Amino acid sequence: KVSPYFDCATFASGIKVPCILSVGYVDRTCSPSSVYAAYNNITAPKTIIPMYVKGHRISPHAAKLMRKFLDRELSK
Repeated sequence: KVSPYFDCATFASGIKVPCILSVGYVDRTCSPSSVYAAYNNITAPKTIIPMYVKGHRISPHAAKLMRKFLDRELSK
């Protein structure tokens, strides 16, 4: 009953570590507007990867960027 009151944008301001997000412009599961709402509330260093023709799947390009991000962040 309470799940409608929780969304990623509400909690995004609590993120304190660098993060990377992807947004599928034709995503029917996570609407692009909700992803950008969360992204805009993150105060930590952040990157967003727009995927113009993808839905709720990661593109090979986004996956490559995410691997590079994780390699960099986890080696610190």
